[in-house]
Amino acid sequence: MEVRVPVYVDAQAVIVAATVATRVTFRRPPTYRNAIGRGGTATNRADRVLLGPQPGSDRFRTFNRRTERRINAVCWHGHREWMLQVFRLCPEATIATTLITYQGVRDFQSRHESTHGWATRDRDCTCNED
Repeated sequence: MEVRVPVYVDAQAVIVAATVATRVTFRRPPTYRNAIGRGGTATNRADRVLLGPQPGSDRFRTFNRRTERRINAVCWHGHREWMLQVFRLCPEATIATTLITYQGVRDFQSRHESTHGWATRDRDCTCNED
């Protein structure tokens, strides 16, 4: 996943704060850089943001539906919470995933729910269990 924020926003601070708030971790550290976006707009950018569950925790952990084995990946709900935190900190951020690109918080709110079926075909999680 890639996160772009305006040049006056510290991309690393936003990414780290969102990660701490949702209690997930990075499977590997993201790459941070300044870039020129479409239309010549300068942005701060975080590339290759790959979220993982906290070690030893099943919060937002994904399970394979067929084998019932734990997967070292954050579920759809965990990604949603993380993205919401990013947009709370920077409403004009752009988040690009493999499935969809959200350009700001309003775009996210209007389109994110539609990705649930795409992202959870053969996976399950414990988010809705009591």
